[in-house]
Amino acid sequence: MQIPHEPPVKRKARKYESIEACLDEIDASVNNVRLGSAKEYVKAARLACFALEDIRLYLEKLQKEQNMVFEKIASVYSKSSPEQLRDAVVYDESIGSFELCLKTVTHI
Repeated sequence: MQIPHEPPVKRKARKYESIEACLDEIDASVNNVRLGSAKEYVKAARLACFALEDIRLYLEKLQKEQNMVFEKIASVYSKSSPEQLRDAVVYDESIGSFELCLKTVTHI
């Protein structure tokens, strides 16, 4: 995923010969944004898929090399296979991932 270094530049409005020409320009801009967003979504989904596979492979390795550790983790989630454990851990809604802890700061 490529994050631009500079924010997008606002486009300056120009005079149009007709309302239809203006609407065509708006439609073209909206479609460009929609297409760009779709491409970024697909990239993010693919990265998530690869990350899930990496977790499964790590859990398989853990099960083979340190089975007691794997069994302890698996028992917490009541799962028996690396795939089931991966899904239980990744989709565990009790884990507050990506949640910001907001503190109230007052300046005097």
